[in-house]
Amino acid sequence: MNQCGRCNSTITAGFFCNPCLSFFSGFAENHPAEPARSLPRLSVPLRQATAGQVDSGWHETVMVERGLSIGLRTNDSKLLRDFFSCLAPASDLSYAETGDYRYSIDAHGRGYALSAGNRKIGVVDTRAEAIMSLLSHLHWKIAQSSRAYIFVRAGVVGWEGAAVVMPGLTFTGKTSLVIELLRQGATYFSDEYAIFDSAGMVHPFARNLHVRSLGGTSRRMLPAGVFAAPNATARLPVGLLLFATYLPGAKWQSRRLTPGHALLGLLQNTACMRRTPAEVLRSLSRVALSAPAFAAERGEVRNAARRILRLVEAQRGRI
Repeated sequence: MNQCGRCNSTITAGFFCNPCLSFFSGFAENHPAEPARSLPRLSVPLRQATAGQVDSGWHETVMVERGLSIGLRTNDSKLLRDFFSCLAPASDLSYAETGDYRYSIDAHGRGYALSAGNRKIGVVDTRAEAIMSLLSHLHWKIAQSSRAYIFVRAGVVGWEGAAVVMPGLTFTGKTSLVIELLRQGATYFSDEYAIFDSAGMVHPFARNLHVRSLGGTSRRMLPAGVFAAPNATARLPVGLLLFATYLPGAKWQSRRLTPGHALLGLLQNTACMRRTPAEVLRSLSRVALSAPAFAAERGEVRNAARRILRLVEAQRGRI
């Protein structure tokens, strides 16, 4: 006897009870899945296509490569240079399909007002926050539009030939765990998304880490090399799924999850569930069936990172 991964009712087999299967089937009925296409990866950085002054004091740059177009209009020329210097070498853009993304930033005395197309996103205090906010928005739009890959909000590192995937939303401590694991010798995959292909393998999404201050009021971008860690260059199978909850002062406690509960946790953090539900369920089910999954409460990050690596080794029979 098992428990349903969505409502915890008792079931004899499978991941979900019949009512919950109907719930997920409703996604597929309302949003028919399109066949996943094998898309060409961008092999070169985006190139600058156009740049110039559009109004008095305002400048615009558009970068185009293989149908992907990203433009920024702003009255802060330094911000324009900084944004595209962060964007151009980013490996995460290689997962984008064709699309047209237009942003604007109005720098004024009260901060930086951000817009996507004609829609206002918000106002931030610093140039660095403006750049990171636009990058996060762009990555989210790429994640939502992807057909060939499944984007799950997660921190990911590589450890001895397998990926450690730690799903969670913003402000759940993903980046701090990733940083500490890098310090202990892991390979950097991502601090924001785990990118799964149809076989359930994880691909690198090695953007610069977005590191928050202790109070969480500001952020800065740091490459993995700052922590003496290499960026991953190839996909890996999942060696461990960990759903960690941070509680100040908590001692490490972990418990094994059923594949149904693991699948539900992945679905709750998936960016494109309503766009390709059938393909998402198939691919993430493979992950939930093949990888050991745990839920954990953690306190101090250094001890948590050590516990995570010990858990990986234990599942592989090395300790």
